[in-house]
Amino acid sequence: MNFENWSIYQDNVIPTGAIFIGIISLIMSYYLNSRTLKHSEILNKKSLRQSEINITRELRYEDEKKAMKILMELVDNDLKYLDKRNDILVFLKSFEGSFLPVSIAKSVIEDYNKLDEFERENDPSYPSDEYFKDMEENYSEYLEEKERYMHPYDKYSEELSRKINESHNSIKHKIIKKIKDSYQSI
Repeated sequence: MNFENWSIYQDNVIPTGAIFIGIISLIMSYYLNSRTLKHSEILNKKSLRQSEINITRELRYEDEKKAMKILMELVDNDLKYLDKRNDILVFLKSFEGSFLPVSIAKSVIEDYNKLDEFERENDPSYPSDEYFKDMEENYSEYLEEKERYMHPYDKYSEELSRKINESHNSIKHKIIKKIKDSYQSI
């Protein structure tokens, strides 16, 4: 190698190489930093989603605990059987009752169905099926008679009330179903 050309080489090639290495190192650091940033964003999204899930579980647990506490209070109250039964069944269909675990709600309903069946079969004062048929026939005759003489506005008002109640019950049912479905999905 000729030392006379060394100075030209030294003056041109080494700074060009240094610039080239500097540019490559900048590109590599940008690439690695962007990958790290993307990875940290993914981790942040995952941890955020997990935090949301944890908070939702905690809130549902609190709602479930509250619903079970209310059910315990209803079971422990000193009301007569039918009043207690009605209060509990109304609670099961209520908004707060929708937070009860499904297994507990089903168990309560099954227990009351068994008690009702026992009462129907064994209580001598319990009316017979014929009694109910007679009542149904008499009541249907009464309704027909009432409807025949009812003013058109009263008919309209009664039908409107019925439709409003159906609509409200449908809305409540959808809300409770959505709560139960979202509860079961987590």
